[in-house]
Amino acid sequence: MIFSIPAMDKIMEYHPWPVLTMNFEHTLYMDVHTIKYMLGQSGFELTGMKRFGNHSIFFSARKSDGYEFNLGAVNFYKALAFQKALDICDEEVKKIVKHQPIWPSRLYLFGCHVTSQYILRRLAMRMDGLTEGVVEGILDNSHYKEELYLNGTSLKTFRPNEILQHAKVAVLTSHLGPYRDEIEKQLKSIAYGVQLL
Repeated sequence: MIFSIPAMDKIMEYHPWPVLTMNFEHTLYMDVHTIKYMLGQSGFELTGMKRFGNHSIFFSARKSDGYEFNLGAVNFYKALAFQKALDICDEEVKKIVKHQPIWPSRLYLFGCHVTSQYILRRLAMRMDGLTEGVVEGILDNSHYKEELYLNGTSLKTFRPNEILQHAKVAVLTSHLGPYRDEIEKQLKSIAYGVQLL
């Protein structure tokens, strides 16, 4: 058996919003320890593990008798760190919602990615059911994503210069982690007056 999971331990180290990887595609927190435990409980033995960059872990396993792995207390501290990350994310969402009265009529999210899926869901929870109608679309630099829809939504993806040169808009960028400064600089170079949230 071969499978992979998000490398949540690494993601929590470098991404300010690690919980952004938790959405309808990845609904559970799992790491190496939980995988070993689940394999053992299901009668499998881990035979190989390889990390891919800082975002994925691949596993291979085979059916086995008597393989056990004690989960122990190791995940208690990770659970606390994960809850802290959730709290930070909620505080950021509150700040975004606080600015709603001064949003221009057109609001876009940057990034045709899981991060945008997550932030849409959190905003919906905070804004009494924000619908996709409030967000006009997704901006992304990748020409491969142009004209495609954000997975699980009806929001189409556009290149930033297509939108920003022709309209007064706000762009939500607070969920972009380490790339935020670079992306905000790019957006301001296209349209200095763009409102960044």
